[in-house]
Amino acid sequence: GPGGMIGYLGAGRKNGSVFRAETQMAVEALQVNAGFVRAALKEHPAFRNLMCDYRDALEDWAAQALACRSYHRTEKRLARWLHFAQTCTLSNRFDLTHSDLGDLLGVSRTVITEAIRRLERLELISSSRSNIHILDRRGLRSAACKCRESHIRKNIILPSPGPDIELRIASM
Repeated sequence: GPGGMIGYLGAGRKNGSVFRAETQMAVEALQVNAGFVRAALKEHPAFRNLMCDYRDALEDWAAQALACRSYHRTEKRLARWLHFAQTCTLSNRFDLTHSDLGDLLGVSRTVITEAIRRLERLELISSSRSNIHILDRRGLRSAACKCRESHIRKNIILPSPGPDIELRIASM
């Protein structure tokens, strides 16, 4: 989906991934058999190159996120995260507690509560118990740190797989 994918690195290993993925929100996801992905990586160089580009973009994103945590205030990082989540889910509402958001951004619940209050005073979001509602997407983007935009320009827009790759749903 628009939020990306997980498990790609594990698909290339015989024993699978060493990581466990968990979402904080209800999302739709597709599961693809690892053997199918391994075969596609082996048989289709364009697909393999695309997945390598995705891996590189993900590594760059992780480095950017670490730097962002060191240099930007929680309010700006929260605005960036909410804007990104809205882009990925196409929803203006999120059922997340302040504690959930704190875990996502690596800060305490009280720090998140203060950041939420600042964004509410700017009328960019509203919140109630376990619910965040984006009121002003453009304003939220303006309030966000620019880490996401620099990452998008640099990496995340990957080429279409093209006609030489035929991906099919297969039961393996």
